[in-house]
Amino acid sequence: MILMSTIWSLIVVLTVDQQCDVGISSGDLRGLYLLDELHFHWGSEHTIDNKRYALELHLVHHKNNYPSKENALNYTQGIAVLGVLFHESEEDNPVLNQLVESLEKVVKTEMSTQLEKPFSPLQLLPEERSHFFRYYGSLTTPPCSESVVWTVFKTSLPISKSQIKHFYNIDSAVGSLGHNFRKIQPLNERKVYFLCDEKTGLGSASSLISNNSTHLLFKMFVLIYYISNQFGNKLYSF
Repeated sequence: MILMSTIWSLIVVLTVDQQCDVGISSGDLRGLYLLDELHFHWGSEHTIDNKRYALELHLVHHKNNYPSKENALNYTQGIAVLGVLFHESEEDNPVLNQLVESLEKVVKTEMSTQLEKPFSPLQLLPEERSHFFRYYGSLTTPPCSESVVWTVFKTSLPISKSQIKHFYNIDSAVGSLGHNFRKIQPLNERKVYFLCDEKTGLGSASSLISNNSTHLLFKMFVLIYYISNQFGNKLYSF
């Protein structure tokens, strides 16, 4: 795994071999998607009840029908992105320690460093993964292709204020990245679905439904994360 900074974000790039080892399927996804990269936005790009979170992680996958992410961008639902929100906490998140400690090596655009210990993407997903938002949209950075199936988890993870500060030290070619999130976009008649199982009922989901553009589905869509070889040879159900 390689950690690098770009003009838009901080990215963890998988090697070609690692991309073949990590994938996601089911969960109402039409096929198998292979993980290409993980990247971060400080200041979340999604909001829930108008609340913006401290950090947002995107796990970007391309459909295995296509040879690469770049090729998959040309096709409807060619890309599947998992969005994970992080809330500010008093305590450090130990899972982020290796990344945070490596940030000083990538403070300028196009700087990169090898992560000493490859980690499982599951470590950066919430334990509660059966409740999530689903919609069809675009990438949030150029070329902003309209080819993405979005899955944004309701449950957020912690990150400390001291850990967040390290992200703000990263500079782009034109100065500090600052808040590198895209502003909230119009729905343009898109539908946003909230997925939960029948046992949950409205309960915790009811406060998330603020207008007619969000639709609640009482059905379990089980997402399967496949991680093999160096990551563990297991199928993970969300």
